[in-house]
Amino acid sequence: MKPDFTIFINGIPVVIIEAKSESVPFSHFQALKDIRTYEMYSPDLFRFVQFGVAYGDEKLYTSTLPNWDKKDRESYSFNWDDIFDLLKPSRVVEFIKYFIFFWRPREGVKKKLMAG
Repeated sequence: MKPDFTIFINGIPVVIIEAKSESVPFSHFQALKDIRTYEMYSPDLFRFVQFGVAYGDEKLYTSTLPNWDKKDRESYSFNWDDIFDLLKPSRVVEFIKYFIFFWRPREGVKKKLMAG
């Protein structure tokens, strides 16, 4: 199991892209589900990956976190009209620098927020 595409910056994986058919209704849901599965079964990769892109009948992005517990978790995704604009190197760096936040709502829990 591995993502369809991975974007690296200086050899570090920072974005994964899961692509599905644009002609299949609701294919973006399968792409998002695959991203969550990768978080569970390849958690070490997600120590570095900052967000994932679900490319299907809708184009969405979502924050990512390692899932060493292998439990289903709440997650959010956001629509981006021009997903290729989101994936421009300058935009990826801008998102990482200004729009991704970490916090600990309680001891032992780490959350990640990606502004939409």
